[in-house]
Amino acid sequence: MKSIAYGGSVVLLLAGVAGGVPPALGGAEPPGATAVVSPSPHVLRWALTRGVVDLEPIDRLEAIGPEIEEVFLFCELSGLQGRSVEHQWLQGEEVRHAMRFDVQSERWRVFTSKRFAPGDIYNWRVRVLDDAGKVLIEAPVRFMTSDEY
Repeated sequence: MKSIAYGGSVVLLLAGVAGGVPPALGGAEPPGATAVVSPSPHVLRWALTRGVVDLEPIDRLEAIGPEIEEVFLFCELSGLQGRSVEHQWLQGEEVRHAMRFDVQSERWRVFTSKRFAPGDIYNWRVRVLDDAGKVLIEAPVRFMTSDEY
C-alpha cells in the first residue's frame, strides 16, 4: 500500500485486488459492504465514506454532517490496467484537488480524501476520469443543513 500527501488535503492509497468475482458481476458482496455499483463498466463499486479500512469503505455517506471533517472517495476499478485514472474534487466548476494514478492490475481499489474547512462546504462534487478524459463517475458531495442534524 502506498500513500501520498497532496496539497495537504488529498491522500491517495492504492492496491491491487486478487481474484474473485466482484459483486457487480454476480459475486458475493463482502460483509458490511457499503459501496454502490456504478453505471460505468470500469467502476465496479464506489462510495463517499468516512473512512476506508482494509481497502473497503466503512460506510456510505448520503450527506455529510458537521462532525465529519474528512470525506473519502473510494472506487474499485476493473479493466483499466496500464491506464491512468484521476480523482477530482470540484467546487463549482473549479477543480480544487486532483490526483492522477496508474492502474496496475485488472482490479484496483483506490481512494482519495478531502478535508473541508468550516464555511467551505458549498457546491462540491467528485468526479473520476479515465486517461482519455471520459467521466466514469460524477456525484455531488451533499452537506447536511442545520434542519437535518
